[in-house]
Amino acid sequence: MAGYGGIAVFSFLIGLSGALIPGPMMLATVTSSRKHGYIAGPLISATHALQELVMVVALVFGASKLLVNDRLIGAVSFTGAAVLAWMGVAAIRYSRSASLESAMERPASKFISNPLLAGIATTAGNPMWWAWWPTVGFAYMAMVKDVGLLAIVPFYFGHVFADFLVYSGISTAVTAGGKFLRDTHFRFVIAACGVFLIGFACFFAAFGVRKIVWGEQ
Repeated sequence: MAGYGGIAVFSFLIGLSGALIPGPMMLATVTSSRKHGYIAGPLISATHALQELVMVVALVFGASKLLVNDRLIGAVSFTGAAVLAWMGVAAIRYSRSASLESAMERPASKFISNPLLAGIATTAGNPMWWAWWPTVGFAYMAMVKDVGLLAIVPFYFGHVFADFLVYSGISTAVTAGGKFLRDTHFRFVIAACGVFLIGFACFFAAFGVRKIVWGEQ
Protein backbone atom coordinates (compact mmCIF):
# COMPACT_ATOMS: atom_id res chain seq x y z
CA MET A 1 0.00 0.00 0.00
CA ALA A 2 1.37 3.42 -0.94
CA GLY A 3 1.93 6.20 1.60
CA TYR A 4 -0.62 8.43 3.26
CA GLY A 5 -1.79 9.88 -0.06
CA GLY A 6 -2.48 6.44 -1.52
CA ILE A 7 -4.32 5.38 1.64
CA ALA A 8 -6.55 8.47 1.44
CA VAL A 9 -7.31 7.91 -2.25
CA PHE A 10 -8.21 4.24 -1.87
CA SER A 11 -10.29 4.98 1.20
CA PHE A 12 -12.08 7.77 -0.68
CA LEU A 13 -12.84 5.52 -3.65
CA ILE A 14 -14.25 2.76 -1.47
CA GLY A 15 -16.30 5.28 0.50
CA LEU A 16 -17.51 6.90 -2.73
CA SER A 17 -18.61 3.56 -4.15
CA GLY A 18 -20.51 2.67 -0.99
CA ALA A 19 -22.16 6.09 -0.66
CA LEU A 20 -23.44 6.05 -4.25
CA ILE A 21 -25.27 2.75 -3.78
CA PRO A 22 -28.82 3.74 -2.75
CA GLY A 23 -29.71 2.92 0.83
CA PRO A 24 -31.26 4.45 3.96
CA MET A 25 -28.90 7.44 4.03
CA MET A 26 -29.58 8.36 0.43
CA LEU A 27 -33.35 8.21 0.97
CA ALA A 28 -32.98 10.23 4.17
CA THR A 29 -30.92 12.84 2.32
CA VAL A 30 -33.50 13.15 -0.44
CA THR A 31 -36.34 13.44 2.08
CA SER A 32 -34.58 15.89 4.37
CA SER A 33 -33.38 18.06 1.49
CA ARG A 34 -36.96 18.80 0.49
CA LYS A 35 -37.48 20.56 3.80
CA HIS A 36 -34.03 21.84 4.76
CA GLY A 37 -32.42 22.41 1.37
CA TYR A 38 -28.70 22.27 0.58
CA ILE A 39 -27.61 21.92 4.22
CA ALA A 40 -29.32 18.54 4.71
CA GLY A 41 -26.58 16.49 3.05
CA PRO A 42 -23.68 17.98 5.05
CA LEU A 43 -25.61 17.64 8.33
CA ILE A 44 -26.50 14.01 7.69
CA SER A 45 -22.89 13.33 6.70
CA ALA A 46 -21.64 15.03 9.88
CA THR A 47 -23.55 12.81 12.31
CA HIS A 48 -22.70 9.79 10.16
CA ALA A 49 -19.01 10.76 10.31
CA LEU A 50 -19.10 11.06 14.10
CA GLN A 51 -20.41 7.52 14.42
CA GLU A 52 -17.76 6.30 12.01
CA LEU A 53 -15.10 8.02 14.12
CA VAL A 54 -16.32 6.09 17.16
CA MET A 55 -16.14 2.86 15.16
CA VAL A 56 -12.62 3.62 13.91
CA VAL A 57 -11.36 4.40 17.42
CA ALA A 58 -12.97 1.20 18.73
CA LEU A 59 -11.30 -0.83 16.00
CA VAL A 60 -7.91 0.79 16.53
CA PHE A 61 -7.86 0.01 20.25
CA GLY A 62 -9.80 -3.24 20.10
CA ALA A 63 -8.14 -4.77 17.08
CA SER A 64 -4.51 -3.84 17.77
CA LYS A 65 -3.73 -7.21 19.38
CA LEU A 66 -5.60 -9.09 16.65
CA LEU A 67 -3.64 -7.50 13.80
CA VAL A 68 -0.67 -9.79 14.55
CA ASN A 69 -2.65 -12.96 13.80
CA ASP A 70 -2.14 -13.68 10.09
CA ARG A 71 -4.82 -16.37 9.83
CA LEU A 72 -7.41 -14.17 11.49
CA ILE A 73 -6.49 -11.27 9.22
CA GLY A 74 -6.74 -13.57 6.22
CA ALA A 75 -10.17 -14.87 7.26
CA VAL A 76 -11.51 -11.37 7.87
CA SER A 77 -10.06 -10.22 4.55
CA PHE A 78 -11.98 -12.97 2.78
CA THR A 79 -15.15 -11.89 4.57
CA GLY A 80 -14.49 -8.29 3.60
CA ALA A 81 -13.92 -9.39 0.01
CA ALA A 82 -17.31 -11.14 0.05
CA VAL A 83 -19.00 -8.00 1.39
CA LEU A 84 -17.38 -5.82 -1.28
CA ALA A 85 -18.19 -8.30 -4.06
CA TRP A 86 -21.82 -8.47 -2.94
CA MET A 87 -22.03 -4.67 -2.92
CA GLY A 88 -20.42 -4.52 -6.36
CA VAL A 89 -22.79 -7.04 -7.92
CA ALA A 90 -25.77 -5.30 -6.29
CA ALA A 91 -24.59 -1.95 -7.67
CA ILE A 92 -24.23 -3.30 -11.22
CA ARG A 93 -27.67 -4.88 -11.11
CA TYR A 94 -29.22 -1.72 -9.71
CA SER A 95 -27.51 0.45 -12.33
CA ARG A 96 -29.70 -1.07 -15.04
CA SER A 97 -32.78 0.70 -13.69
CA ALA A 98 -31.32 3.29 -11.28
CA SER A 99 -33.24 6.54 -11.16
CA LEU A 100 -32.43 9.45 -8.89
CA GLU A 101 -35.57 11.21 -10.11
CA SER A 102 -37.70 8.28 -8.91
CA ALA A 103 -36.06 8.47 -5.49
CA MET A 104 -36.88 12.17 -5.33
CA GLU A 105 -40.54 11.39 -6.03
CA ARG A 106 -40.90 9.04 -3.05
CA PRO A 107 -43.21 10.17 -0.25
CA ALA A 108 -41.41 12.15 2.42
CA SER A 109 -40.99 10.53 5.83
CA LYS A 110 -41.46 12.66 8.94
CA PHE A 111 -39.20 10.35 10.94
CA ILE A 112 -36.12 11.14 8.88
CA SER A 113 -36.90 14.75 7.97
CA ASN A 114 -34.49 16.10 10.61
CA PRO A 115 -31.02 15.78 9.02
CA LEU A 116 -29.07 15.34 12.27
CA LEU A 117 -31.39 12.62 13.54
CA ALA A 118 -31.50 11.08 10.08
CA GLY A 119 -27.72 10.70 10.03
CA ILE A 120 -27.81 8.94 13.39
CA ALA A 121 -30.79 6.69 12.68
CA THR A 122 -29.79 5.59 9.18
CA THR A 123 -26.24 4.79 10.29
CA ALA A 124 -26.91 2.97 13.56
CA GLY A 125 -29.93 1.20 12.07
CA ASN A 126 -28.17 -0.01 8.92
CA PRO A 127 -27.04 -3.68 9.18
CA MET A 128 -24.60 -3.21 6.31
CA TRP A 129 -22.76 -0.52 8.27
CA TRP A 130 -22.27 -2.93 11.16
CA ALA A 131 -21.08 -5.62 8.74
CA TRP A 132 -18.78 -3.31 6.76
CA TRP A 133 -16.52 -1.95 9.51
CA PRO A 134 -15.57 -5.20 11.31
CA THR A 135 -14.80 -6.85 7.95
CA VAL A 136 -13.75 -4.39 5.23
CA GLY A 137 -12.62 -1.75 7.74
CA PHE A 138 -10.63 -4.24 9.81
CA ALA A 139 -8.99 -5.81 6.74
CA TYR A 140 -8.05 -2.41 5.35
CA MET A 141 -6.48 -1.48 8.68
CA ALA A 142 -4.45 -4.68 8.49
CA MET A 143 -3.14 -3.65 5.08
CA VAL A 144 -2.00 -0.21 6.19
CA LYS A 145 -0.76 -1.04 9.69
CA ASP A 146 2.89 -1.20 8.58
CA VAL A 147 2.70 2.46 7.54
CA GLY A 148 2.04 3.36 11.16
CA LEU A 149 -0.81 4.27 13.46
CA LEU A 150 -1.13 7.70 11.85
CA ALA A 151 -2.27 5.96 8.65
CA ILE A 152 -5.70 5.76 10.25
CA VAL A 153 -6.04 9.55 9.81
CA PRO A 154 -6.02 9.65 5.96
CA PHE A 155 -8.02 6.41 6.00
CA TYR A 156 -10.78 8.04 8.05
CA PHE A 157 -10.83 11.43 6.34
CA GLY A 158 -10.70 9.90 2.86
CA HIS A 159 -13.70 7.78 3.74
CA VAL A 160 -15.87 10.49 5.29
CA PHE A 161 -14.99 13.03 2.59
CA ALA A 162 -16.64 10.70 0.08
CA ASP A 163 -19.84 10.76 2.15
CA PHE A 164 -19.82 14.56 2.38
CA LEU A 165 -19.24 14.85 -1.36
CA VAL A 166 -22.02 12.44 -2.36
CA TYR A 167 -24.72 13.51 0.06
CA SER A 168 -24.00 17.21 -0.36
CA GLY A 169 -24.29 16.69 -4.10
CA ILE A 170 -27.61 14.90 -3.68
CA SER A 171 -28.94 17.72 -1.50
CA THR A 172 -27.89 20.21 -4.15
CA ALA A 173 -29.56 18.18 -6.91
CA VAL A 174 -32.80 17.79 -4.94
CA THR A 175 -32.93 21.46 -3.95
CA ALA A 176 -32.28 22.52 -7.55
CA GLY A 177 -34.92 20.18 -8.88
CA GLY A 178 -32.65 17.34 -9.92
CA LYS A 179 -31.18 19.25 -12.86
CA PHE A 180 -27.53 18.47 -12.10
CA LEU A 181 -27.64 14.68 -12.40
CA ARG A 182 -29.61 12.77 -15.02
CA ASP A 183 -30.52 9.09 -14.75
CA THR A 184 -28.08 8.13 -17.52
CA HIS A 185 -25.16 9.66 -15.63
CA PHE A 186 -26.39 8.21 -12.34
CA ARG A 187 -26.53 4.69 -13.80
CA PHE A 188 -23.07 4.96 -15.34
CA VAL A 189 -21.51 6.14 -12.07
CA ILE A 190 -23.17 3.36 -10.05
CA ALA A 191 -22.10 0.70 -12.56
CA ALA A 192 -18.52 2.01 -12.49
CA CYS A 193 -18.56 1.89 -8.69
CA GLY A 194 -19.80 -1.69 -8.83
CA VAL A 195 -16.90 -2.71 -11.06
CA PHE A 196 -14.46 -0.93 -8.74
CA LEU A 197 -15.87 -2.72 -5.68
CA ILE A 198 -15.54 -6.12 -7.35
CA GLY A 199 -11.97 -5.30 -8.33
CA PHE A 200 -11.12 -4.28 -4.80
CA ALA A 201 -12.82 -7.45 -3.51
CA CYS A 202 -10.32 -9.44 -5.58
CA PHE A 203 -7.50 -7.40 -4.04
CA PHE A 204 -8.78 -8.19 -0.54
CA ALA A 205 -9.10 -11.90 -1.39
CA ALA A 206 -5.52 -12.01 -2.70
CA PHE A 207 -4.34 -10.27 0.47
CA GLY A 208 -6.19 -12.90 2.51
CA VAL A 209 -4.48 -15.73 0.61
CA ARG A 210 -1.04 -14.26 1.24
CA LYS A 211 -1.79 -13.89 4.94
CA ILE A 212 -3.14 -17.42 5.38
CA VAL A 213 -0.69 -19.28 3.16
CA TRP A 214 2.52 -17.27 3.54
CA GLY A 215 1.78 -15.00 6.49
CA GLU A 216 3.06 -11.91 4.68
CA GLN A 217 1.85 -8.40 3.73
